[in-house]
Amino acid sequence: MSHFQANDAIFETFKDQFVSDVQQIEPLVLSLVHPGNFDESINNLFRIYHNHKALSAFLNITPIHKVTERVENILNHIRESKKIHDQTEIDWLLAVADQMQTWADELELGVSELSLADPEIFTMLKLREKKASINQSLRHLNLLYLEENLHQPQRYLPVFDKIFKKVTHMPSTERLIATVVAAQPDLIMISDTFINPQTLSVLFKANGKREVPMIALTQNNQRKHLVKLINQGVHYYLHRPIGSNPLKRTLYSIVKSHYTKKKVIISTKKIRNFIDNLDPLSDTLKEIQRICDDPGSAITDLIKVVKKDPVTSGIILNATKFPIYGLKNITSIDQAVSTFGKRTVKALTLSGLSQQLQPADFSMYGMDEKRFLEIAYLRMRLMSTWMGKVNPERIDILSISALLGNLGQMLIAKEISAQHGEKAFFTLLQDRGPTAAEETILQTNTTAVTADILYYWQMPSELVDSISYSDAPMEAVEEIRFLALANHIIYSLIPINSADILPLHPTIRLLMKEAALDVETLEEAIKEVTLQKEKL
Repeated sequence: MSHFQANDAIFETFKDQFVSDVQQIEPLVLSLVHPGNFDESINNLFRIYHNHKALSAFLNITPIHKVTERVENILNHIRESKKIHDQTEIDWLLAVADQMQTWADELELGVSELSLADPEIFTMLKLREKKASINQSLRHLNLLYLEENLHQPQRYLPVFDKIFKKVTHMPSTERLIATVVAAQPDLIMISDTFINPQTLSVLFKANGKREVPMIALTQNNQRKHLVKLINQGVHYYLHRPIGSNPLKRTLYSIVKSHYTKKKVIISTKKIRNFIDNLDPLSDTLKEIQRICDDPGSAITDLIKVVKKDPVTSGIILNATKFPIYGLKNITSIDQAVSTFGKRTVKALTLSGLSQQLQPADFSMYGMDEKRFLEIAYLRMRLMSTWMGKVNPERIDILSISALLGNLGQMLIAKEISAQHGEKAFFTLLQDRGPTAAEETILQTNTTAVTADILYYWQMPSELVDSISYSDAPMEAVEEIRFLALANHIIYSLIPINSADILPLHPTIRLLMKEAALDVETLEEAIKEVTLQKEKL
């Protein structure tokens, strides 16, 4: 509130008007449910919050400005819809009214600094805010398409023209700099035959400081080739012939990870540098995945592979000691693998990916590495219990996404420490929660970085996408929407800094209702896992 002294008269006017307006908010909110009063009430509410958003910004009263800005977005959505969607919206508006009354009381008492807003205000109704669709976002992007083959462009160009704002096709690299400068691409799609140090250098130079995502089109599926592409600066790759679903998933991922609705690029270069320096998956982990994914393979085949690798054996045996499993007196690999079964062994060995990263300091999250692991295993336990009742055939992929969903937190913690931002981060975490704190400091979050890591390691696209879209599951392509929604629910119930299962939030209940998911079944799973946790 640094402008108070310089603008005393303005502040006093603001305070008097604020105190007066706050008294009107609750009656106006309650009147929204009456059709005859809706138009007048919503317009008056919008006017109140809009006016105080502008004045609080001018006076640098940050708490009020943040909340009024958020409420204005919600009210605008309700006003355009011409209706209240459900009781959840009324409850949220009343919660905000209580917060505004708290600030009105503090202003009248002459406090020097207002209290922070209730963090719930920034998490409730998150999925109700109006956002540009993925398709709308793509229509604002320019594509640079480098493809020398004359047949393929004729096949794909009509499709690209329907997707993007502008498509610039280049059959060769002649006059590349001039073309890039003129085209100002937001996305580059390039044949892998064009990918070489010279061409990439030109592209990077022409794009300047803009981190333009690049998709390689390739017929070479060998891991060495794909890793080479990634190490050369390629963000994504598509195998020829390009399928509709892989193309859609990749474009959706690019919009989500690189562009906001204002088409501002989100820089994740430092995070990607961490990923590029990681080692690829070991042969043991790849073999375990193959066996676990093969319904015809025997548990003895899995035991043989695990026994050959002392690190993997250690991961499996160590997991038997975790209280969450309630296992005792298991001393051999044969016993452990047989008891866990294929699905759990696959999830546990994939969790060993975190061992390829150096230990991280999680103190900024208010926890340690032990708590980090407890959260991962609790998520997996709840997901497996719930899906066992709802959709057993998806336990395989979802148990892994639950277990690995917080893997990116290790890299984020390292980067925040490198920037000496621990104190600022912890303050934001207490005010707005871990995800909002990560996005404020690094313009990315744990799930996005986790998806990047798993993409680099060539994990199944279902796994990568289900984690990537867990923040906004209803934006995911249809075939992975259920997976993303399941992750969203589990991640919300067990945040990345809490090893306890939170109560089911009204927003989650509403989302499950819209997706035709039975809430009672999830509540049963929560009770079972909580009871097991308490017994241990």
